[in-house]
Formats: sequence, structure tokens, C-alpha cells
Amino acid sequence: MSSFVVWELAIGLVGLLLYAEWRQAKWRLVPKMLLASGFVALALDGGASDTRYGRWILAALVLSWLGDLALGLDGRFLPGLVAFALAHLGYWGAFAEAGVNGATALVGAAIMVVVGAGVLVWLRPHLVGKFRLAVPGYVVVIGVMVALAVGTQDWTIWLPAVGFAASDIAVARNQFVSTSFVNKLWGLPFYFGAQYALALTV
Repeated sequence: MSSFVVWELAIGLVGLLLYAEWRQAKWRLVPKMLLASGFVALALDGGASDTRYGRWILAALVLSWLGDLALGLDGRFLPGLVAFALAHLGYWGAFAEAGVNGATALVGAAIMVVVGAGVLVWLRPHLVGKFRLAVPGYVVVIGVMVALAVGTQDWTIWLPAVGFAASDIAVARNQFVSTSFVNKLWGLPFYFGAQYALALTV
């Protein structure tokens, strides 16, 4: 199947998922998991299991699949957060395998320190209980992921990594600040677009 057809199918499913989220349909987990299964299948079809880089990407995508499932089930936000944190660790491994320029990664890290600090200042009043530690830890993990992606100096890697990080802001806003369809409207396309783009890098 050509990548063009894959993107067409993914865009169609994202549209269906957004409609389901807007309607709060009971079946909204179906298009979500079809999309998640799609990015895993795309990586496998691209030969992810044949290289160390590909295997790291595949591990990250499978963990993301588990995270999507957890977030799609009521009351499973913390397990989903853990699954996605582990997925970002998988991306750490992949980007390190791809090769990271230290100076460029430091620039990316400096930017993410500023962004991450801003996000935490914004979220902190809304965090209670276990999330007071879990969310800052997650922000650090994804910040390092983006810095390593920037360090590869490969736009096909760092651009979707930034998109993934941006989508997490939508998730955080929806979970902790203000539940709104608007969060899904931009967060879901960013997230799935990033995952499919990273799957293609194998």
C-alpha cells in the first residue's frame, strides 16, 4: 500500500474520530484504535524489525498503542500517562541510534526547558495528588525526547516530535484545565500525524 493511500485512510479515520468525539459517541474508541493500529502496521510494513532504529521506533509505537487504549478507557489516565512516558523513552533510543549532534540537542533542550517550565507553571494549580509528581516527570521525559529529535538534525524526525509534544498540551488542557472538544480538534490531528510520520522514518 502506498504512503499516499495510508495518509488518505488515516485522515479519513481522524475525521471519523473527531466526529465521534464531538458527539461523545460510545464507539469513539474504535476509530482511535484503528488509527493506532495503523501506525504500528505502517512501521512493520516499512521494515521496522530489520534495524535497531526501527525496533526502537516500533517499541515506541506499540507503547503508544497501549497508551491510546488506556486513555480511551474511563479512569485510566495515569496508566496511559505511564505508557506514553515509556513510549518517549523508546523514541530516546531511536533518536540516539539515528545520531545526535550534541550542540544542536543542547539548543533543543534549552528551548524545551523554557517551554516545559511555562507548561508546568500553567498546569501546577490544576494538579492534585499523584499528578503533582507524575506530570512534571512526564514533561521532563518528553522534553528530552524533543531535544534528542532536534539533535538528529533531520526534519522528518524533529518536526513530528515537536508535533507530538504539542498534542500533549491539548491532552493536558483537556484532562486538567478545561474539558473541551476544541482540545481534541487540534490535538488529535497533531498526535496521529506525528505518529504516522515517525512510523515512516523506519
